Amino acid sequence: MDTHHLHTVQLDYYLSGSLDDASWAPIIQLDAAYTYYPTYAKVLNEYNRSNFLPVFMAEANYEYENNTGLDPSTPLVLRRQEYWTMLSGACGQLYGNRYLWPFLSGWQRYLDTPGSAQLGYLKALFEEQRWWTWYPIRGIPCSPPATEPSPPQALSAPMTTRRRPSPPTAPWGWRTCRRAEPSP
Repeated sequence: MDTHHLHTVQLDYYLSGSLDDASWAPIIQLDAAYTYYPTYAKVLNEYNRSNFLPVFMAEANYEYENNTGLDPSTPLVLRRQEYWTMLSGACGQLYGNRYLWPFLSGWQRYLDTPGSAQLGYLKALFEEQRWWTWYPIRGIPCSPPATEPSPPQALSAPMTTRRRPSPPTAPWGWRTCRRAEPSP
């Protein structure tokens, strides 16, 4: 097995996490969340696993796509995905755009879009913080769909930290993404 690179796997379409199939656990170091539903639900599920690995949002709604027919990828939907992902304990996320991933004709016109700008705002907000030491807080009032559980709306600095898998040494500058919980 290649021990010099991080490994992950993206599993099933509409909803999955890399650890949903236990046979992958010995060979991956990152848990890829994949969902077209509210991102906080899957990220929190992965974050709260007993066999926790750092979780990132591998795929959710792409800008200018609507894979489920439920939520067109408006700037509001994309913003919710981005913030819900990070406020639910993820250590990062990927961005997709209908015109960019397959390099459709005229893709160059879609490099500077509302969705990519929103991700830039999120990055600017989080990069000045020690976000990897925070944990999700649930129960702060919000307005999710009535059928959904309340998403985390804030993060808090930890008072104690659970043991986490040691991140691999990586030349690209791995930042430890640790799960933490408040002390009782």
